[in-house]
Amino acid sequence: MVTTSALLFIGDAPLINRKDVQGEISPLFVILLIQMFLLGHLNFALILRHVTATQWNPFTNRVFIFTNVFSIGVIIACYVMGGSDLDIMKCIWVLFWLQFVGICHFIIFAIREMSEALGVPFFTTWDPEKKKEIE
Repeated sequence: MVTTSALLFIGDAPLINRKDVQGEISPLFVILLIQMFLLGHLNFALILRHVTATQWNPFTNRVFIFTNVFSIGVIIACYVMGGSDLDIMKCIWVLFWLQFVGICHFIIFAIREMSEALGVPFFTTWDPEKKKEIE
């Protein structure tokens, strides 16, 4: 949370100070959306681990690690490049879309695993032989 919030405060003209956002999406809104998706993903992963009775550690979550490493990388790149050459808003949008793809991947595979564990076809059609066995 701190690393993504820090993206608003770096550079020569920090994004948090922008007042001319009429007609475009506010940088603060996009950062809050990134944080909301991250917290929602961690919550869903925790619930899934609770249901399956397995150990959960947020520091092994790949979306969490990616978001923090990407944010720290942007902060370091901003200070190395002097802050004026790096389009931080574009970096925030890249982070948002990559995080969104990662979360969609997680949800699809969680649904697939749960459907296989429960014996309910979700991404496949019913096999007539298996349907007769169940009935």
